[in-house]
Amino acid sequence: MSVQRPLAAFPPLALAVAMGAVVGCGSSASHRSTDGGDGLDGGGIDTDAGACDAGCLAWNEMGDFAPVTAPGSLVLLAPESVPPGAPFPVAVRAEHPWSGSVTLGDRTNTKTVHLYRGAGSAPWTAPGTATLLVLHADGAADRSVSVELRTERELAGTLAGDDLHWNATDDVTVTANALVDQGATLVVDAGATVRLAPKVRIEVRGAMDVRGSRTAPVLFTRSAEGDWGELDFVAGSEGAFRYAWITRGGGGNADRIFGHSSSAPVFRVTDATLSLAHSILADNSGKAFGTRTSHVTLTDTITTHSDSGGEFKQSAVRMERTHNLELPDADGSVDDDDNDGVYLSGALEGPNGDLLSVLRDVVLAVGEDDAIDHNGGRVLVERAWIQGFFHEGVACSSARTIEIRDSVITNCDQGVESGYGSPTVNVVHSYIHGNHTGLRVGDSYDMPIEGTLTVRDSVVRGNDQDARNHSNALAGPVVGALTIDCTWIETGDVTGECNRDDAPPNACPEISAPGCDCTAPGPSWCAP
Repeated sequence: MSVQRPLAAFPPLALAVAMGAVVGCGSSASHRSTDGGDGLDGGGIDTDAGACDAGCLAWNEMGDFAPVTAPGSLVLLAPESVPPGAPFPVAVRAEHPWSGSVTLGDRTNTKTVHLYRGAGSAPWTAPGTATLLVLHADGAADRSVSVELRTERELAGTLAGDDLHWNATDDVTVTANALVDQGATLVVDAGATVRLAPKVRIEVRGAMDVRGSRTAPVLFTRSAEGDWGELDFVAGSEGAFRYAWITRGGGGNADRIFGHSSSAPVFRVTDATLSLAHSILADNSGKAFGTRTSHVTLTDTITTHSDSGGEFKQSAVRMERTHNLELPDADGSVDDDDNDGVYLSGALEGPNGDLLSVLRDVVLAVGEDDAIDHNGGRVLVERAWIQGFFHEGVACSSARTIEIRDSVITNCDQGVESGYGSPTVNVVHSYIHGNHTGLRVGDSYDMPIEGTLTVRDSVVRGNDQDARNHSNALAGPVVGALTIDCTWIETGDVTGECNRDDAPPNACPEISAPGCDCTAPGPSWCAP
């Protein structure tokens, strides 16, 4: 919600960013959020005489580990030009992986934006026709968004000829369902604006090539009240999106709902290939992605304020340097619509077996279900930052394998859960702190628990209970299902070799040597 401030609070026609304060090592705060798990109410480790409980892993005001105490330069990213009254997302990125609050505003309005490990976003609507907004990033480069009424092209039906090229001169309005037929390619130039009518979708049987740039991203937004439908990539099609700002989508009819939550996707991808780079999916009523038996690559992309970060069924997914934030929001009220950061169900079969899905250098912060819901996938999670999800940081079930390496999981109900079915779950060199339960074998269902959870070279401390092995079906532990070796851990069902209950060293740890000498486990990238 916007907060009205006096006209003099910000420079004329300027959207400015002011940094929030950072609480570093030595501050005193409760180690877990008390506001429903959204990670926004204080958060921090109780500290004694300024000593950090976890060595180089201190905390800041967001409940985030904070070896990075300042954001460096702040940069605002927004479309170059928008039609009058069109909603669009504004992204704020920091030079460093900093977490904290910033204030976003123009002459009359301000909003608080929460950055998580260097990124955040807020919705904005420009003022009336021909109003120029100058966006200022507190000493960084200014960003101007011109509000102008350009020539409008209304399109629908099968696209052919010149209708397959959308430029930055004319605004395109898709008034009814449109089709890119097999063998055709829709090209969208940098700086273009695409508006879609409520529930309208674009079906792609050929290819769609969106060529935005850092200074002139392509904006997809709604043309009227009511969110537009989806971008539907069917069998054999391809989509490539660079610098695409995608908002107010996923508003399909009930028959377009995808997967196990009650929303339609913004991107529906079936037996197809999709890539997004340097893009934003923000403020969508539906889930960001709904894919089946497809190849999906996401890099340097922010997904926020949407029903979920996406549901990927039998797909090969690669996510690198992505931020999935505040899903569906950060209001602390749980709507219970499976608002996962990412849901990975099954695996795509390749010529030599199941293909691996990789989530690397990803941030998943604040959500109302699980950060990563693994349901029978074959998955590698590497250097992930997971915080503030109402249920699990990583929920594993059904079958196949998932390995979690060099990751931080904090401020969730449970850090890592190995639940129903027979998943093989491995946690290596990771830091699990500040959750209700750190490690869990079992779940809230009554189905058999036949999988395993193996943890090595990690720090599992400061949770209300560090480890729990309990099956509802057995009314007790599952023998042999939980193994913890070479790990700093204090409480709970600890079984394994060479574990320690003293505090880890005040230094960045390394993986233990062969033979389980337990030199110093923990994430290798925690140093400033």
